[in-house]
Amino acid sequence: MFLRPTYRCALALALFLFSVPLHAQSTEDKRLAAAPAMPNAVANDCEVGRAEAELVVSDVRARLYNMGNLFWRSTAPAYTVPKTGGTNALFAFGIWISGFTNGELRAAASTYGPFEFAPGPLDNDGNAPADCADFDRIWSVDDQDLSRYDDTGIATRDLRDWPVDLGAEVVDGDGNPDNYDLAAGDRPRLFGTQTAFWVMNDVGVPHQRTQSLPLGIEVQVTAWAIASTEAALDQGTYYRYRLVNKSGQPIDEVVLTTFVDADVGNEFEDDYIGSDPARSLMFAYNADNEDLGGYGTPPPAVGVRFLDPAAGAAAYFNSGACDDLCDPQDAEQYRFYQTGRWKDGLPLTVGSTGRTGTEPTSFVYPGEPGTYWSEACPDDPGCGDPIPPSDRRFQISTVPFDLPAGASRDVTFALPFAFGTQNFGPVGNPTGSVQAMKLASDRIQAAFDDGSLFAPAPRPLTLDAPTLLEPADGTLFRIDEDDTPPTLSWAPVAGAEGYQVQVEVVEEETTTTRSFYVTETSFVFNDIVPDNTVFAYRWSVEPDGRLPDGTRTAGERSETRAFSLYRFVPGLAQDGVGLVEIASASGTDPCAGTPDDPGCAGGFGGNTVWHDTDATGDYYVSSGGNTGLLGELDLNRALVQEDEIELRFTAACAEPGACLATYLSSGDGEILSVPFEAWYLGDTPDDPADDVRMLPYFRESGDTPITDFADTFTSTDNWAEGPGAPITERIFLYMPDRPDGYARFNEAARGFGGPGATYERDTDGDTQEDIAPLDNEPCRLQGMYTDYCYQGTGRDRGNSLYNNVVFADASGDGTTPGVGTVIRFVTTKQQAVSDEGGTPQPQTLTLDAYPNPVRGTATLAYTLPESGRTTLAVYDVLGRRVAVVTDATQAAGAHVETFDTRRLASGVYVAVLTTEAGQQTRRFTVLR
Repeated sequence: MFLRPTYRCALALALFLFSVPLHAQSTEDKRLAAAPAMPNAVANDCEVGRAEAELVVSDVRARLYNMGNLFWRSTAPAYTVPKTGGTNALFAFGIWISGFTNGELRAAASTYGPFEFAPGPLDNDGNAPADCADFDRIWSVDDQDLSRYDDTGIATRDLRDWPVDLGAEVVDGDGNPDNYDLAAGDRPRLFGTQTAFWVMNDVGVPHQRTQSLPLGIEVQVTAWAIASTEAALDQGTYYRYRLVNKSGQPIDEVVLTTFVDADVGNEFEDDYIGSDPARSLMFAYNADNEDLGGYGTPPPAVGVRFLDPAAGAAAYFNSGACDDLCDPQDAEQYRFYQTGRWKDGLPLTVGSTGRTGTEPTSFVYPGEPGTYWSEACPDDPGCGDPIPPSDRRFQISTVPFDLPAGASRDVTFALPFAFGTQNFGPVGNPTGSVQAMKLASDRIQAAFDDGSLFAPAPRPLTLDAPTLLEPADGTLFRIDEDDTPPTLSWAPVAGAEGYQVQVEVVEEETTTTRSFYVTETSFVFNDIVPDNTVFAYRWSVEPDGRLPDGTRTAGERSETRAFSLYRFVPGLAQDGVGLVEIASASGTDPCAGTPDDPGCAGGFGGNTVWHDTDATGDYYVSSGGNTGLLGELDLNRALVQEDEIELRFTAACAEPGACLATYLSSGDGEILSVPFEAWYLGDTPDDPADDVRMLPYFRESGDTPITDFADTFTSTDNWAEGPGAPITERIFLYMPDRPDGYARFNEAARGFGGPGATYERDTDGDTQEDIAPLDNEPCRLQGMYTDYCYQGTGRDRGNSLYNNVVFADASGDGTTPGVGTVIRFVTTKQQAVSDEGGTPQPQTLTLDAYPNPVRGTATLAYTLPESGRTTLAVYDVLGRRVAVVTDATQAAGAHVETFDTRRLASGVYVAVLTTEAGQQTRRFTVLR
């Protein structure tokens, strides 16, 4: 009878339908009865969004997320009203959406994790981004961001990147409504005083809660706050959810529900809830007149009011898993709650708990608190005993609406809040918090109706901007185990009751802004910084106070300063390169006796061999004889995509002439014997099934005939353990142009005579013409069974995965490393670190790509710490170079290039900046 039915539930519903009017069996019943059970299926599996932002300009501090929920995410809740009090008015909030596609019920719901919305838009075929990372962002602008830009030309990152291509609204200032040009006069459309925007969809993550197929809906969210002298507007927040049907087929009877776990105040098990159908309002308040340790007496009331469309149902359930009054478990049960039913399908009924009566209803507890039918007065006549308060979860839903393919529909609602002189007091008390909250919601509805709710509302500024004291701009703090985190301090502002400190993390791909309200003039900032990583921050302060009449006022924002945090922990850090000996020549555990070695402590099961000996102290590994930092290892493709490679010193290769290499040149090269095999480990490093054997080549053979690897130790360098250690000539590791390329190369080399002979490129039997993916032209270098155009980075030069790898013979015996040694090159994931060079400084070589995502022209901005040859190129996610933006000698300083993306397909791309000072990369997403 239903999706995933139980006999008990079906029987209960059948018996109930005989006792109520026949119209109680609605179209909804028929649709659910006809809908088949559905598997859990999604188009993509993105990571859950990590972006955060906060509405902070009014008397509310509201934390925003982009996974379908607000205010709560496994950390401290954050919907604080008034924001100076530090007590939360709401604990958690989420949206549920359901509808029928070809008669099948589909749903997406966010309560607590796992969440069912992913960052990013859907394309016109209803597909979610393959990589959601570039959309994992919440953009936020406020009145002071705009005024500061107008006065100084300094734009915040969100103001600069305002995502008009994703649906964010713009006030046209240049006469071209199809672009966003900040310098030409375009501005974000500011709703109220601060506006936040993000995009999410229900396709990109599995629907583990509803166990449903996705609807194919894109959700464009605009959230805003209004700094006002009117408490009704100042203590509310406002949201517009624009639902866009990208599924390619109509979705019938769509319902959007707001789920609320209120926990009004400090005590969470003393909530009552109620509804007001005429106002499309549902709300929560305390069952008694006191909130211990929080709001005190009287506690406030807080609600959700649908401004458009009207509400169609208001229901509730209690915390936990139980048969009828608790958390929903699948799409059918979510839909029941959305349409004013219990999770087993029985309708809400008037009286008592809403379950035991005979008169169906869609709105629970619509009576004024203290009157019938409310939780304090559940039975008629005489009210009866009050219902025990609990940890209520309530939900209020829109009336159902159809959403044709390609159509959109806005759902706009507000979260009104108010204090009364009492909680709800005697019957019909007009000064209770609930009544005050209802009147506040009426004021909000009026502002919505006349359009003023959407109008810009610059905050009243009567206070001075704070003067920042410490730390000085650009200070770097080393935060080791025993060190104290930095204290941010500023001079007091006359008339200020408190200060809003905003700290933005500026070196993460996901922008995170954190706000802290303090009453002192200093604040200790203690952040979790990844080991061996420099995190950069920007901070500013705004004062907050009250005018003589009690209304709130604010002050100008201070200047913005930067500081950085660094924490050193020996080990392997993220986003670098690691060379780890995972098997030793002695056959013993490489970590035996050295558990603190970075490779062992980092969980890779082996000694790091970067500037450190192996278990026998026999060799070192470096890059081109350079004894500098590990990051100087010369990489091409590893900058774009994660690769792992192993050098395996095997018994088979120890036999002279068994394993061969040659010297790399534009012509023919000398053949030599090598004691190792080189293997590319594929997408699954621990699974040998997709390993590909690579081709080693040497460079700089000189005039002396070389036949053996030991003979390549021809120069010396000053290594950490002393001068004069012999090092090999540079070794390149190349991919073959076909799976059996190494075997073909080896056979051809043997045919030429093996070690000491010349490898003749033109007669080796390699007749396959290798084509560069970039321009479909033949690679300049052909033959030798090597894919010189691997990853498509150009036809004019070879593209090895590794350049300039060298070994140092610490023991001086010319046979290192020994048989059984396996060295793994771990790239773009981890790096061996040391503290020999002291605290690292933030890089001065920078690269940025914006707007991101981009439709049309992208701006690539970069700074150079020194003049020199500079190459800026763009690659796709397969590592193929799709464009060279610049390749020239450039002066130190800031540079800006534009890049037309219109010829590119939709997807993720990587800008790579290569200079004499190092390399930087930046991902960005192209939309069509």
